[in-house]
Amino acid sequence: MCAIRKKARLQLITEEDYPRIYEASLKSSEQTGIVYHHQVTLDLFKKHGAEENGNIVYFSLKMVEDALESAPSTFKFCARNESKSLIVGQEQDVVIGANVGPV
Repeated sequence: MCAIRKKARLQLITEEDYPRIYEASLKSSEQTGIVYHHQVTLDLFKKHGAEENGNIVYFSLKMVEDALESAPSTFKFCARNESKSLIVGQEQDVVIGANVGPV
């Protein structure tokens, strides 16, 4: 039986690491880009102003900030048994589970 723990027992990164990781990811998405192999996805990013070169998409700082602003601070993984559903984003909760498909 696979159990999902709601709270992590160890901290993988420190608070000081977050800005460094964020800055590195912005630099990578602006300068290196991300490869996408799905034309609908490429068209969607282009429609929203992303620069592209073939199947490589480059995200500006503004695009990333706008996406983060529009994202909900919490969301719910709905289980078949409602009592097992999880709210992601509350406090310092970390949801760990197998990456084999939808919850």
